[in-house]
Amino acid sequence: MLYLHHAGRAIPVRKSRKLKVNFGFFDTAKQEIVVDSRITGEQALEIYIHEALHACLPDLSEEAVTDAARSIANLLDQDEVRAQTDA
Repeated sequence: MLYLHHAGRAIPVRKSRKLKVNFGFFDTAKQEIVVDSRITGEQALEIYIHEALHACLPDLSEEAVTDAARSIANLLDQDEVRAQTDA
């Protein structure tokens, strides 16, 4: 299982094929992130970032989280960034 470590917490991140509406969500009651196991590539990257932002910064609006996640995913998906991390 994956974990997001933030502010002294280890937040579980699990994959599920049972999601029907969203590609992921942060369950505030269980304090866990759930991501659709069928998504890949930049879409998966954006969803992981999006839900991690919800977990780390719960006071951010949905619009701010969506905008930030998309920007960060686009940055990390660029060839230059991938090439540097592959080295």
